[in-house]
Amino acid sequence: MRFFLFIFIFLFGIFKAQASLILSDDTKEIELGKHASYLLRSGLDGDVLSFLKFSETKFKKNPSGLLLFEEYASSPHVWLRFDFVYSGEKSKELLLEINNPLIDEVYFYLLQGEQIIDSNQCGDALPFHLRRIHFRNPIFPIRFEPNQKYTLYIMCNAHGRKMHIPITLRSVEGFIERNSAKDLLLGLFYGILVSLTLVYFYLAFIIKEKSFLFLALYLLFLTFSQLAVSGVDYAYFWPNTTYWNNRSIAVFMGLAIVMGLYFAWLFVAAKISNKILWPFRLLLGAAILSIILSLGSDEMLHYGINLLYYLIPLDYGLLFIVGFYYLIKRIKVARFFALSFFAATISIGLMTYYSTSSTIDNVYTNNFVLYALIVKCLMLSISMLDRLKIFKEEKEIAQKSVIKNLEELASYKEGVNQELERRILEKTTELLAKKNEINLAIIQGEERERRRLAQELHDGLGSLLATLKLNVESLNLENKGLNSFEWKAYQGLLELVDYACVSLRDISHNMLPAGIEHFGLDATLKSDIAKIKRHKGLQINLETFGINHIQNKEIELHVYRMVLELLNNVIKHAHASQVNIQLMMHDSILSLIIEDNGIGFNPEKTILSGIGIISVKSRVEALSGKMQIDSAEQKGTSVTIEIAIP
Repeated sequence: MRFFLFIFIFLFGIFKAQASLILSDDTKEIELGKHASYLLRSGLDGDVLSFLKFSETKFKKNPSGLLLFEEYASSPHVWLRFDFVYSGEKSKELLLEINNPLIDEVYFYLLQGEQIIDSNQCGDALPFHLRRIHFRNPIFPIRFEPNQKYTLYIMCNAHGRKMHIPITLRSVEGFIERNSAKDLLLGLFYGILVSLTLVYFYLAFIIKEKSFLFLALYLLFLTFSQLAVSGVDYAYFWPNTTYWNNRSIAVFMGLAIVMGLYFAWLFVAAKISNKILWPFRLLLGAAILSIILSLGSDEMLHYGINLLYYLIPLDYGLLFIVGFYYLIKRIKVARFFALSFFAATISIGLMTYYSTSSTIDNVYTNNFVLYALIVKCLMLSISMLDRLKIFKEEKEIAQKSVIKNLEELASYKEGVNQELERRILEKTTELLAKKNEINLAIIQGEERERRRLAQELHDGLGSLLATLKLNVESLNLENKGLNSFEWKAYQGLLELVDYACVSLRDISHNMLPAGIEHFGLDATLKSDIAKIKRHKGLQINLETFGINHIQNKEIELHVYRMVLELLNNVIKHAHASQVNIQLMMHDSILSLIIEDNGIGFNPEKTILSGIGIISVKSRVEALSGKMQIDSAEQKGTSVTIEIAIP
């Protein structure tokens, strides 16, 4: 029973293989893969007609409508046979399209009976301008006459590589409609790729980050490789360079893999451990090797392309695994990165699926494959923007941390500076206090020395002069018969003794003003200024207020000395006719103002280095007071002193 079943299936297969495909006026589109018989052979023996006639019984029915041929090692040529019967009433022209621009050589032979009525050559090994119809895919127009039988033979040669031959017979209108929609999708796809490429080249230029540059290069070579697999670049960029066209796909795909690996490496470089780097290096080396092989001979190109067949899914699979691994690790930067290469893995899976199915679409330009690639590119773009956002957030956090550290450092520095300023101020105050103490001690020492000298002059030289005066006066030489010269000498001696006594009394008074001790500062100043007015002829106005509250004889003595020193400076240097002196005590602040209408001076040019002014400054500093001198040429001088009285 099984034997008869086997014979039935075999005879049914032979009958079906010999069955003709019936076409009519209503025929618009037919997938010819389901109706093909095929033959694998290395070449031609004799002329084409003899070969076809001799090989007629050797064609096998294509199983399950698949048009994927992988027996390239021994039989690089694939022959397809189709039998047509046109039952229409009018002549009809249909277009036969092989939706694969990567087949090197395609030959069409249309036979009516045993005569070749039309033939054509196509394929990317033929210069583009020699094609009968200038289209990216091999096209063969067939004109069918009413009630005629035709046999079509197609020979495809991919130089030893496996071939996917999606083949369709369409009406001209259907061909235009379908390919217009496909061109629109391809235009959108390439527009997105080119736009993203330009954007990332620009970002790489302004941001100066390598990951943007390698992403732009990856998208650039991906664009060229996609243009190559769709046949667009051969039609528009190098239509007559068949050698380069045959190798451009492998080279651009290899370069895209290299740039993609470098980009992925940089994208997660900060997170990749050394244990995971070796697959990147291995795939990178394999991609570079495929590029080198693809640029060699036809046999080397064969090995380079076969290396890419295994390399591309491994590459995308590795990148997806790395992205998914870091996604599990909750590393933010891997979020969209994993999704993008998941979409890439889907696109590779779809290519593999469509290459082994009976679909009439090109595996590289299938709509779902293009959608997956678009999603991949958009996800890569989103991942880069997400990476920028994450890096920006991390940078802001780092900047905030730096700013916080700088603020803490500034605060610490400010605290240190304040502490230093405080210590410097303390030390300066201590030094000033020590200096004032020293100045006060020097001044007090001077005062003590003055008292001692004044006491010695009064007790010693004063007594001696007083005795001398008494002795001279006791001589009474008025009636002693002195001549006029002797009398004058005697009178001069008396005057000199009187003058010496007066001078000694003035010196003693200046060195030890007794009026301060007995009558106070106010009365003493008024008395001394009245004497100066009489002797110097200077108009001096003295105004005092509240100075009786000082109640400190040492401070009164210092103020007395300062007034006399400043008044003495006015008399010696100012050439003034009027001096105003104001001495006031208010809220424990003693203010002394001395103004004159003298010749003045320029404070910027004049160095105040006289003994008198230095003495006044020393006394002011010793009393922790302030002193200010305002003057201008021909506008007089004003000296202001303020002293805090304990």
